[in-house]
Amino acid sequence: MAKKMRQTIDVNAELAKAEEKQQGPDIYSNNMQVYLTANEMVLDFFYITPMPGKHDTLKMQHMQRVLLPSSLAKGTASALVNVIKQFEQDTGVQIFDTRGKHDTDLVDLWTGSSEATRAAEPQEAEEA
Repeated sequence: MAKKMRQTIDVNAELAKAEEKQQGPDIYSNNMQVYLTANEMVLDFFYITPMPGKHDTLKMQHMQRVLLPSSLAKGTASALVNVIKQFEQDTGVQIFDTRGKHDTDLVDLWTGSSEATRAAEPQEAEEA
């Protein structure tokens, strides 16, 4: 019978190594667009600010593009939701989704309900 090997990983040491190898500075982004193909997920991060003196005009700067294999995309989305839910539970601080809900959303990541589940739910009667 084969012996299972167990390895302990020092997460802090691994993070320190990653910081040493990081190619550029950390970035800040207040907007993101996501594209998915059969092969990869593309995350484009932007920084949007009002134009100086023209508060009705926005300036958008592309900050970074991240490419992930599509096999990692679903797990990444799940990990992000789990980390946020755990943070909210631990701290009592609620993080609001500033993106808002879109009619094209197939899954509500915060509740876990899907389009199929919502379609089966009774709809409230519209007021005249």
